[in-house]
Amino acid sequence: MKLSPPAPTRRLALAFASGLAAALALAGVAHADPKILAKVDGVPITEDDVNDALLDIGPGLPQKMEGPAREKYVLDYLIDLRLVAKKAEADKLDADLKFNGRIARDNWVEQARSFIAAA
Repeated sequence: MKLSPPAPTRRLALAFASGLAAALALAGVAHADPKILAKVDGVPITEDDVNDALLDIGPGLPQKMEGPAREKYVLDYLIDLRLVAKKAEADKLDADLKFNGRIARDNWVEQARSFIAAA
């Protein structure tokens, strides 16, 4: 039996991952030739991406986690986010989004796709 999270959780994960991907894509534009640490389906995750994510989620990480262990945790987190976003897109979860709020009004999902495509 295959267990999957409820639809609202998947939609929230897709929206979060899309927003984070857009933010990471925008942040990566300012730097030239950053070191590539990993690739998910050919899309690089760079040292700059990890540093930006550290600024975002770093304060929530355990205090004892430092240096390379902290950076590896964040890299794994970014890889997981990209994989979840890809799975959500493959499952066409974005087709079920019927938000009347800012996500739909500002077209975040389409913006995230274009940022990812441009990366």
